[in-house]
Amino acid sequence: MKKLAPTLLALAISHQASATVQPVNLVEYITPQQDFMVTEVFNGDDKTAFVRVEAEEVIDFKNENIDRRKINEVEGDNIAIVPSKFITPADSSSSVKVYFTEGREKDRLYRLKYVPVRGKERAEFVGSEDYKEETTAAIGIDLVISQGVLVPKKNPTYSYTITNNNGEIVATNTGDSYIRLTNMNKCTSKGKCVSLGDTTVFADSAKEIVELDKNEFLEGEIFVGGEVIEINAKYSDKVIAKR
Repeated sequence: MKKLAPTLLALAISHQASATVQPVNLVEYITPQQDFMVTEVFNGDDKTAFVRVEAEEVIDFKNENIDRRKINEVEGDNIAIVPSKFITPADSSSSVKVYFTEGREKDRLYRLKYVPVRGKERAEFVGSEDYKEETTAAIGIDLVISQGVLVPKKNPTYSYTITNNNGEIVATNTGDSYIRLTNMNKCTSKGKCVSLGDTTVFADSAKEIVELDKNEFLEGEIFVGGEVIEINAKYSDKVIAKR
């Protein structure tokens, strides 16, 4: 099978040392009709978190080229983040709104980074000129947890086939926007199931989902632009789903 890009989860995570805040969902998906999304960020620390939000676009993510382009909101760009800085008390969460303004002629993958603010930058954050008390805190190194945001093109054309060739289940996406296979389970005739999790199949690509034995079957859902289609296929089913 054609090898695909690293998982969206892998793209979402970046690290440096101890966690301060993290998004509730490491990857967010929107529908073609959405112009914005609201995501939650949780502070699990015992201290107030001061956070700056940075954004990057992942370039050519389907072909393993994970070069990133920093979003410059001053000059105007494809997304806008509100607020771009926020304060979250210990053991609480904050909401961040992301607007998708332009660039919806194709699928795009963004990475939001929630960066803890320390020292002089923190003092400026809260409008104070006295940042001496932050000097010690500024020495620390934080874990920066990032969040992937997969944004589909406007008005996509969906076309896909899920086939079974001697137990090898393959999803082929011949459309111009991604599809998601969710809540996938490999089950036996005795009712024992193993979760396969969720997977994303990008436009113009194919992906092996699982290999089944003769006494096994596949169940799950296809999520296509807001529409959910159930899958329940036996080993003997050659074409499991088609659109």
